[in-house]
Amino acid sequence: WRVKAALYRILWQRTIHSGESVSRFVDFAIRVYMPQLVERMLHKPRRGSAFSARSFGYWARRFARRRKIAAFFINYQNGTEKNAGCALKTGQEAIYIPAAELSYPELVHALRYCV
Repeated sequence: WRVKAALYRILWQRTIHSGESVSRFVDFAIRVYMPQLVERMLHKPRRGSAFSARSFGYWARRFARRRKIAAFFINYQNGTEKNAGCALKTGQEAIYIPAAELSYPELVHALRYCV
């Protein structure tokens, strides 16, 4: 529950500042990231699983065709710049941090604080 609540708070904050709905973000994640997750989980046969032994070839081919992207972290910073009367001004910034360029302390920091 704690992880779900933390992820939901992050998602909610991100959607408020971007003007998108939570359901649209979740829909995007399911369409884009779910196939990648399934391919990664099923592209190798697992011991004791008849299903994966029969179908791992299909998933291995799909996984092999997928373009490989180096690991990175995304750090979002957003906030309200002005909120007075009828004026509301918000800003956001997304920073992409390649994992290969980080030192060990920077990597630990990214794992703790980056989304």
